[in-house]
Amino acid sequence: MDSATALSSCSAVTSEQHSYVRMLPVAGEVLLFRCKHARQKDRDSRLGSEITCWRMFFDKETVCFSMRDDRIFPMFNSAREVDIVCCASALDVRRGQKVPCVLLRLCKKRVSAFTYMLYSLVTPAKAELHVEFVLPYEMRDNVTILQGPTLVWSNEDTVFYTSPLSGGVNEIPIHMNVHFIGELPTPKRKIIALGSRTFPEEDVKSQSNAMNVNKNLIYFIEDGNASDGTFMVPDAYSCVIQCVCVVEAKRRNGTLSSVVVAATNRKQLVCFVNGLPRDVCQLPYNEPQTIQMVDTGCSGCLFAITFSHGNVCAVWKDTFQVASCWTGVSLLLVDDFMGYGTDQMLLVFQGQGCHDNPLSSFIITDLCGTTLTSGQPDGGPLSKSDAAQENYLRTVQVLETRLQSGLTMLHDLERECEVKDRVLRQSLRALTDLVSGTPHLVSSPAQEGLVSLWDDEEQGEDFSGEKMQTDPPESPVKVERVWQRILGDHLVFGVMLSPKSTTSLENVSVSILSDIGCSPAPVSVHTVSRAQSVDSCVSQTVSHSSEPPTKETRPPPDDLSPRLAVTGVTDLTPLLTSGSVRYPIMLRYTQVPEQSAHLYQCGQVSLSIKDITQGRFTPQLLKNCQLTTDEAREDLYSLLAAWDCWCFQISCPDHTLVDVGSWLQHGAGCERLAVSPQHLLVSPAGAGTAMLLKWHQSSPFQGLLCIHCSGQLGLLQFLDALCDFLPASHRIQRVRRREGSEGCLAECLQKELLTTIEGVTALLRNSEKEEMESDGGAERGEGAEPLQRRREEWQRDRERCKRRWSPLVDGQDYRRLTLELLKAQQKTDLAALSEAGDGFAPL
Repeated sequence: MDSATALSSCSAVTSEQHSYVRMLPVAGEVLLFRCKHARQKDRDSRLGSEITCWRMFFDKETVCFSMRDDRIFPMFNSAREVDIVCCASALDVRRGQKVPCVLLRLCKKRVSAFTYMLYSLVTPAKAELHVEFVLPYEMRDNVTILQGPTLVWSNEDTVFYTSPLSGGVNEIPIHMNVHFIGELPTPKRKIIALGSRTFPEEDVKSQSNAMNVNKNLIYFIEDGNASDGTFMVPDAYSCVIQCVCVVEAKRRNGTLSSVVVAATNRKQLVCFVNGLPRDVCQLPYNEPQTIQMVDTGCSGCLFAITFSHGNVCAVWKDTFQVASCWTGVSLLLVDDFMGYGTDQMLLVFQGQGCHDNPLSSFIITDLCGTTLTSGQPDGGPLSKSDAAQENYLRTVQVLETRLQSGLTMLHDLERECEVKDRVLRQSLRALTDLVSGTPHLVSSPAQEGLVSLWDDEEQGEDFSGEKMQTDPPESPVKVERVWQRILGDHLVFGVMLSPKSTTSLENVSVSILSDIGCSPAPVSVHTVSRAQSVDSCVSQTVSHSSEPPTKETRPPPDDLSPRLAVTGVTDLTPLLTSGSVRYPIMLRYTQVPEQSAHLYQCGQVSLSIKDITQGRFTPQLLKNCQLTTDEAREDLYSLLAAWDCWCFQISCPDHTLVDVGSWLQHGAGCERLAVSPQHLLVSPAGAGTAMLLKWHQSSPFQGLLCIHCSGQLGLLQFLDALCDFLPASHRIQRVRRREGSEGCLAECLQKELLTTIEGVTALLRNSEKEEMESDGGAERGEGAEPLQRRREEWQRDRERCKRRWSPLVDGQDYRRLTLELLKAQQKTDLAALSEAGDGFAPL
């Protein structure tokens, strides 16, 4: 059954009936409400009412509106007269979604009262009543349905509102001539009433009230607060404004900034920016009623203004000029009826469509290449075989793409010009310093945002495992490698620091810079950073040489310090959508003597959709557990950084846990990693189900199991299998790491020992230097007797031995050494506490 047949069958009740239709756009479709009034012959010819609803969508094949469900749903039926006051889509806060709402009015003629009922449609066949109340007057002006749903209206310079949570009809304590009732386009969507303040005639005589007459103000209905409205509309325009549309409202530095468009009774459309008139457009018609904003996508925005007597015009937002005009329009709806992802205007014309189908005569247009006409004498129905419209749209899209490409190229040229200007300014400054004899300080390329072309030629396009160049001598940071991996929706990048860098650095972290948001300067992307200590003998590549190392060779002092692997994890999607290909890696560290943070650009990562699709940055350790290369170690660091860590303490009072290790390898199918034998890998087929395990048995009846995984489903399945294997008396308790644990005990003891040896050696060296200077400066009696000279030498040797056994050191150096030792001992104590409890504490 088509829409025309359904409508005709529904409307054929009696000859003495009157019906009208209200339309509402909902998610690209049109929801129609029909109210029919008919005489009830069996009830003394009283006037009964019936309200039905149905949905219609635009069919591109037939170029007309068709019914969605092929049926009409009854919504409300009463033996008395019922009218539809208004309908709108509003957010239902309880359901968290937008629902179509309709306000009904039930007339009680005997008591001269009106009953109002606010319904929302959960489905076309199910209506929910939110509010019902009685008023002694009929609603006429500024009736609006907003989020909640909340009903707001005005009557004789007084604003009223009600909602399911308000507990009845409430009145705003301030009288105003309302210009606008709606929601501010802010994240919190505050409901406001904008208007000019009014006073009774007997109160206007006072001087204070006379100054506040026609003064614009804003009343926040939900908060019950009022504020000055001149930041939206000046007071001088309050007497000529007919309707208002709030385009933008933002809070900056504690104040609201706004962009407001208002239509006046002088046939003008005025744009106000922060309460000041910015632009004016002359309108073609009088008596404006509503202003709607139409977002047409890349082509710009329109303001659709409806007037009395069926007149409509559209004004471009950018140029603020009239784009088109229409007459004889009965209704204007704005939504995405074509399914393009942008808005179009649906103009329904009056007097030309049949009574059975209200949408038989219409125009759908966005004034940007999309115009469909049906039932109009100047256009007629559009043939679906007409491909001119589609070719026009494709041509416009191609031109827009070329325009965007040209703008991108223009931005690149502007950045190159900025770099050239900066180089010219530096060259001029260097030339001026050379002529004047002033020493010139050259800034580092990292500070200027420059990249060496020679380095790019050597490194090529692969930044996943390249060796970094040696840093300048004054820099304490020595970077050996930089790598990157892709794990699901995350990018993991890491930096390997040499042993020379680990002794004097603290609070080391990494991050990457990006131009997300088209900001003028690169910003730091949110990154979760982690520093992992690497033993020097483990971090080296396994050698396959048959010759054993000689016993006489001793490692240099730098190899006593452990290496440091600093990893960072960040979201991958914002980086891929930002438009960049390379992102610099910034290393942040703190030097121990200075206690001040430093930033250093230690490398960069390269991202492209092609490399990610081909699996270029996928960890190969998940496919082959026997790898012992540097890339395999980088895979392990990336997995430990990106995956969540779950630690469980397993205890069994009457059974030993010696079989847990063998069950992990044979029963659970774990495979030991060659690059790190203490770790076991489960399901190495892919990163989605893989897990890293580490089992440490602290006693025959107690042990600690650490699991690194990306999802909790596989974790629960593994724990279920483990519980089936363990005895019935076992106990599994989740534990967490103790706060303040700085690392393993051996590392902290080694660092404390090095600090003690180096500090004491420096103090003794300074003491011997002062002693030599004092001995060299002592006067010797050349004319004295040999016996006297022997006595003086013996006395000096005695004092020298005494100073060696009880040396005198500088007080400032001694205090600095004491402070460093206290810090090292504190870290050692914390590590010892963590080691005693396996580094974890129960939750």
